[in-house]
Amino acid sequence: MFAYSIASGADADGFGVITDRFLCLLGPEATAAIAHDVYRRLDTDDADLTDILDVLTSVHDLVRFAVVELLDPVSRNFAIAVRGKVSLELEQASATRLSGASDAAWISTEARGVKTLRLMLDDDEEPLEQLPIRRGVVVTSYVRLDDPAAKPPRARAATKPQAAARLKPAAKPASRPQSKSQPAPAKKAQASSKPSLATAVALEATTPAPVGSDWVLTLPDGSQVEVGLPIVVGRRPWSAEPPEREVVHVVAPASRHEISGTHLELSVTDGVVVARDLDSTNGTVVRATSRAPRLLHSGGTTPLAAGDILDIGEDFSIALSARE
Repeated sequence: MFAYSIASGADADGFGVITDRFLCLLGPEATAAIAHDVYRRLDTDDADLTDILDVLTSVHDLVRFAVVELLDPVSRNFAIAVRGKVSLELEQASATRLSGASDAAWISTEARGVKTLRLMLDDDEEPLEQLPIRRGVVVTSYVRLDDPAAKPPRARAATKPQAAARLKPAAKPASRPQSKSQPAPAKKAQASSKPSLATAVALEATTPAPVGSDWVLTLPDGSQVEVGLPIVVGRRPWSAEPPEREVVHVVAPASRHEISGTHLELSVTDGVVVARDLDSTNGTVVRATSRAPRLLHSGGTTPLAAGDILDIGEDFSIALSARE
């Protein structure tokens, strides 16, 4: 079900937007008109996460949001994007918490086997007072999607998604459009076979003990990302990823296009973080305290140590540190 928390203060609240396949939390700078437009765009059969990210950043210039798209209800796979001071907690094979980067960057990934999703505009504990919602728009700072694992839907199209959030009611948009101007990517399924959150949340799941990471990346704005799953950095880091691969994407701003679409990958091998150049145009300067700066390029790899800094261009540098 979905649920939302009862609003505590207008200054801390944004908008929760819920459709059959999407769960979205917008920051307090979003207006009711923006929330309405986001709902209208997401409430279509051909809505796509990449397209809505372009709308949120280019059309509405939002710096604080989280968007979740259901990809596969059977395996409970979700595509996720987070930007700014929004926290997203996942319960799956491991417990994960993402906090979005600010400015022109955001973090995206695909999560599999998800049991529970929580989106929060602040770092408070989960609110005690929550109300269910099927779909639409609410004023809130918290939205949750979980698997009740109680009983399946009574009929094939019986249940709509239900949600959780910190609420002051907002009017639900009156109509849904027939189509969107941009076509859906070829990899997407036909409209008639689109998954529904109502199906995904009715499946049973088990969640093993959380698994942590020994390494942390610090982005230019101070936000941090655990180095657990492979991390791909670039202007459009998802563009070359095969769909079956679980990867965290860090989107870097590149007004001068010094940063490639898929620029750099970071992964952990035998407890060591390894950086791999993804045939980027300009490479990455690796700065360490114990040796001279070196250029990583032409598909090369290099092991990293705590304190190393990766300069990928246009003042976008990433620092590696060990978890305290």
